[in-house]
Amino acid sequence: MTISNSKEGETVGKYVALDNLRFTLFEPGWSAKEELLLLQGITKCGMGNWIDISEQYIKSKTPAECEEHYFTFYYKNKVDNLPNETDLIITGPRKIGMS
Repeated sequence: MTISNSKEGETVGKYVALDNLRFTLFEPGWSAKEELLLLQGITKCGMGNWIDISEQYIKSKTPAECEEHYFTFYYKNKVDNLPNETDLIITGPRKIGMS
């Protein structure tokens, strides 16, 4: 059995498979889970409803933090509006292990 086929928390040999999304993608202080919640909040609450997004989706961030993060890492400009490799702080393959 491989880790990719296991369920979260299931022991595979001496390893435990976790899918917690606590790693950082773009900016220290913002987890992958918070990135997903930000985008989900924008989709559900609508662009610019930063108070609702913060209260309903990313309770760990203020409305101002949500707005600033979105416009810094996702909006940019109309031509280049998605994060690219230079935005990532993860470089090279990630090592999975117990710390």
